[in-house]
Amino acid sequence: IAEQEIPTRFTEDALTEAMLAAPTDDECLTCHHMKTLARDVGRSGTLTVDPSTLSHSAHAKLACVRCHTDATSAKHPPQLARVRCTRCHVKERDHLEQSVHLRVGEGDPEQGCIKCHGGAHQVEVPQGRALCARCHPKETRDYDSSVHGVARANGDSDASTCSDCHGSSHDVVPTDDPRSKVSRDSLTNTCARCHEDRELMIRRKITIPDAVQLFRNSVHGRSTKSKAAHCNDCHESHRMRRADDPTSSIYRKNIEKTCGRCHRKEAEAYQIGVHGQAVTRGV
Repeated sequence: IAEQEIPTRFTEDALTEAMLAAPTDDECLTCHHMKTLARDVGRSGTLTVDPSTLSHSAHAKLACVRCHTDATSAKHPPQLARVRCTRCHVKERDHLEQSVHLRVGEGDPEQGCIKCHGGAHQVEVPQGRALCARCHPKETRDYDSSVHGVARANGDSDASTCSDCHGSSHDVVPTDDPRSKVSRDSLTNTCARCHEDRELMIRRKITIPDAVQLFRNSVHGRSTKSKAAHCNDCHESHRMRRADDPTSSIYRKNIEKTCGRCHRKEAEAYQIGVHGQAVTRGV
């Protein structure tokens, strides 16, 4: 199939008129349901459309000719123009072109659409973190075992999800970009969206409801150094566990190692001191 764009942007009236004269979906599927239908020799099935898959896709309610506007009759030319997602999804394209997820399609928004959502005939409506898990399995596993993931699995709609911290999948930018919601300059404000809401913190029985303000008043929060500790340096962004969980980065026996990531000499001194030795003995 030629790679050219559809040359004319139809007005709504012209498109409606063209669709009335064009073949129906049933007429299209008379040929396109065949499993051997091919674009060229050796590529059997490349023009096959599974009616069952299409009926469950996000495009199920769209007529075939809504996208294939140059298929003006059932006996259409073999060289139909390439249909591009971005002809309709202009806003998503503009956002994606500024997003880290542009890499998914190796710089081509169209390929990125397909890799995340599937082809036009089976395109999926995004279902939470299941879509993120395809490319980020480790982060998803960590999230599922975190305080946020466990709360969400137990029906807590207040618990944050991927998009709450990172933004819409089309808007995610690299963490070193100042526009990122999880950049070092923005992270505190992102966490504060929930953790500065005192009513929410009390309702969720969070142990330290004023954690954000305490952090901002601390030596870490007031520091102007680029490597000063932020929320995820201590709590681990995706793997955040409760303080009474032995695997948590802020569990009593693990605090030394967590602080030691930045304060190595102090951690070593603490370890050989009376307090560090006492903790090692289980006191």
